[in-house]
Amino acid sequence: MSRFPLKSLLSLSLAVVGCSDKAVTVFNSAPNVNIESPPEGTVIQEGASVTFDALVVDANDADEDLQVRWSGNPYGEFEGVFLVEAGRARMTTAALEGGFNHVITVYVTDPAGETVSDSVTVTVEDLPDAPTIEMVRPIEAETATEGVAFEFEALVGDPKQDPATLVVRFESDQDDGVFCQPEVDASGAARCSATLGMGAHVLTYTVEDDEGFSATVNRVFTVLGRDADGDGFEGTEFGGSDCDDTEATIYPGAPELCNGVDEDCDTIVDEGTICFDDDGDGYTESEGDCDDTVAASYPLAPEIEDGYDNNCNGVIDEGTPAYDDDGDGYSERAGDCDDGAPAISPAAPEACDGLDNDCDTTVDESGASGCTVYYYDYDGDGFGVATSACLCAATGYYTSAYTTDCYDYNGGANPAAVGWYTNNRGDSSFDYNCDGSQEKRYGDILSCGGLTLTGCFANTAGWANSGSNPSCGSGGTWYTDCDWSWGAFSCSSAAGNVARTQECR
Repeated sequence: MSRFPLKSLLSLSLAVVGCSDKAVTVFNSAPNVNIESPPEGTVIQEGASVTFDALVVDANDADEDLQVRWSGNPYGEFEGVFLVEAGRARMTTAALEGGFNHVITVYVTDPAGETVSDSVTVTVEDLPDAPTIEMVRPIEAETATEGVAFEFEALVGDPKQDPATLVVRFESDQDDGVFCQPEVDASGAARCSATLGMGAHVLTYTVEDDEGFSATVNRVFTVLGRDADGDGFEGTEFGGSDCDDTEATIYPGAPELCNGVDEDCDTIVDEGTICFDDDGDGYTESEGDCDDTVAASYPLAPEIEDGYDNNCNGVIDEGTPAYDDDGDGYSERAGDCDDGAPAISPAAPEACDGLDNDCDTTVDESGASGCTVYYYDYDGDGFGVATSACLCAATGYYTSAYTTDCYDYNGGANPAAVGWYTNNRGDSSFDYNCDGSQEKRYGDILSCGGLTLTGCFANTAGWANSGSNPSCGSGGTWYTDCDWSWGAFSCSSAAGNVARTQECR
């Protein structure tokens, strides 16, 4: 860089010839120039526009009388007409080649032919020369169908060139070759719609700039047939019924599998498998639903009385009246009156324990285990008849431990009877002590006949000498004694007789 100092002094040479003649000589001063922008060492990017701005000072000449030119090393002379305006000289360019330090010099020449200059060094970063290209469609693993147009797309760019001026080609390694040369819009998008033949294609997208630089990108792209998976059903895009023409196991009527896929193309996934929620309760068999036909049955469901294992814990109706808590085979709903005691249920044997073991609302009923045989004692005399009941305690008329009562309608008639009765016991019999006979209390017959004193006093009491004593309950004359009559020299009972009823037992 060179700098020239401003010459601001005028050299005046005065020659005085005589006293009346004067001559004035004016000396020229060169202009001054100083590049103020950009600063020394500035780094700019290749292709970027940069303006060089210089301050120009000339004490003698007007701006329009000055000549300006700009030069670069290694660029060379810049073309154009450059002027000084308002004391400044400017030059704008975007043509500096990258990868170099450029020395830019401005030259200013005044009308007298004096030239001054100033220089500045800038660095221009090199940019890639080749354009770029990205395959937008098809994306990875995307496919097309035979006979159906597919939209192919790329995104291109160039560090030095407007994208719309780039040349783009789409081609296949198959017979299609270059199948499209799309126009590029201002955003760099290149699109075209095309139909390729069935099979696997290696697509190559190419972009080329005006300098002959190019870039490519490749991808495998498959065009499927109308029955692409060969399962015998055309895809739905051709009016067929195959809902996934890329998978041979998927077609109408295919067996449904437990895999989250609609194999049979009926829009229902996994039906008929353990992965399908048959009852719509939000759980499948594979998720622990123990009965997928009952909506109220699924893991953690509230247990209700319905005969199902609602919460799928292996227990049916627990916590409800239908559950057999004590394991005796009967629940409260089935009549178990105490579902906390295994010995109590409708089928349990009744026992003499003060409990309703068989849940029939009767405690310790007849026939209970541990019972005692009691005999029917209607008259409550402690002796019963053969009619019996096995009871936990004497109850009602079943109170006797004996069956020897011969007449159970009279409390006085029983084997323990010791009294004598003038009335029959109720059935015309006087067998009160149940010995099988009717014993008369008064059986003697008094005979006062005879002429001897000994015979007269031998019988002291008895019935009148009539040959028999009265029947039970019948009355007669009872002689208490025989008296001797000395006047008649005979024995007579007339002196001690009473009326008496025959007592029996």
